[in-house]
Amino acid sequence: MRGHWLHPASSQYFRNKDDIFAAVLEALGEQVSSALNEAIQASGSEVLRQMKAAVKALVQFLAENPEKARILIVESSGLGRRLEAVRRRVIASHTRSVEQALRALSGRLPPLEPATVASCWVGAVLEAVYHWLEQPSEQRLLSEDLAESIARFNLRGIGAPIESVEEGKHDRKRERRNQPASGIST
Repeated sequence: MRGHWLHPASSQYFRNKDDIFAAVLEALGEQVSSALNEAIQASGSEVLRQMKAAVKALVQFLAENPEKARILIVESSGLGRRLEAVRRRVIASHTRSVEQALRALSGRLPPLEPATVASCWVGAVLEAVYHWLEQPSEQRLLSEDLAESIARFNLRGIGAPIESVEEGKHDRKRERRNQPASGIST
């Protein structure tokens, strides 16, 4: 949002910049949820496959929308209690979904504390995307490779059976391509 001017008419809908930023965050949360739900539905009924699809969809969404990633991961952090609460609500929504999936897998995975592990799962995705976006575009992995790598890392982290971790692994030569040039700077 930094450096962007708002149309004067927007003041009739929002009292201040915090209201605008909160609305942007909430809309972003809905866009992410839509992308995740679509990926989960397309992946079938197997929970581990759904979890992997959700990670890949989140990474792809953020990679394809670096300015939105910046808003979710960086810009909204530390902007005051109200905006932090909105940001936490958006992230908590995804964390609760992971927690539900982990509970559904109870007995198929080593013992774990679902709420804590779900926070680690989502945090790993966001931190890895943040790191990726900070890289010069010519040094970045392909976003698809990044998504696959994070998904495998998270699945291994919960002790998922190796076949679910390795499914979809590709051996193609990793070619670099120009990714969106807008990285994150703090």
